[in-house]
Amino acid sequence: MAKPATVTPRRRKPSAKRRARPYLIIAACVLVASHLIHVLMLVPSGAAPGRKVNILLLGVDERKGDRGRADTMIVASLDYLTNDLRVLSFPRDTRVLIPGRGYDKVNAAYAYGGADLAMETVSGALGIPIHYYISTDFGGLVKVVDRLGGLTITVDKPMRYDDPYQNLHINIKAGTQLMDGKTILDYARYRSDPEGDIARVRRQQALIVEILKKAAQPGAWSVLPGLLQDFGEMVHSNISGLRLPSLGIALLRGARSAESKTLPGKASLTNGVWYWMVEPAQTRQMVRDFLGIDGR
Repeated sequence: MAKPATVTPRRRKPSAKRRARPYLIIAACVLVASHLIHVLMLVPSGAAPGRKVNILLLGVDERKGDRGRADTMIVASLDYLTNDLRVLSFPRDTRVLIPGRGYDKVNAAYAYGGADLAMETVSGALGIPIHYYISTDFGGLVKVVDRLGGLTITVDKPMRYDDPYQNLHINIKAGTQLMDGKTILDYARYRSDPEGDIARVRRQQALIVEILKKAAQPGAWSVLPGLLQDFGEMVHSNISGLRLPSLGIALLRGARSAESKTLPGKASLTNGVWYWMVEPAQTRQMVRDFLGIDGR
């Protein structure tokens, strides 16, 4: 009697969805890993993981024969989990305790001991750690703005100022206008305001945010390699090359909704010198409420 034929069951081909599943899992793992690396690179070097990285931005007025003074001092506080960016400016005449030097204007700290002493001084005044610094001279600002194709700024009133000692001559018309780097520099340095240095600080805050916002726009991506090259040539920082790309990306993201304020205080004449006097209690409240950090 003949044996019945053996029927081999047909194998069903895996669906396209099944075939793609391993690759989707691998892609998801790569994305998660890259995000974790990005976040970890923002954790301040040598510090326990937290949520804030604080960077001191220094605009230095370099002079022949000495280090010069920090004409602009701004703390950029970045929450590296949410990309929330807060910008707090120090008026350069703020009276602070400079370690090893006593009480003086905050911009003198850079002249006495460079960026390291400036970081230590600002850290002591605010009661928070300052993890990194970025410093550049005025020529750096001009180069960056020109690389970005200028900035569109609205000027409320004509700005005219002459200082033969510094060879500084400013003449900017009122109205909305596209400014090149040289004009932006004049706009940032203008001082003949009723509020004095405080108005200048506010303009500089706004310029920092506007530069970051423009650099984050898709139209500026083509010049980012050039900006990175400029950064290496004109900027000094203690941020390592490994951390710099992640930090730069986070700052660009944060600039979209960045908020800025100035350290509260009032002008006061002390021992024949005009200072911007701040109350410790007000400073602690500003640090807590605006920066979201419980200071010392």
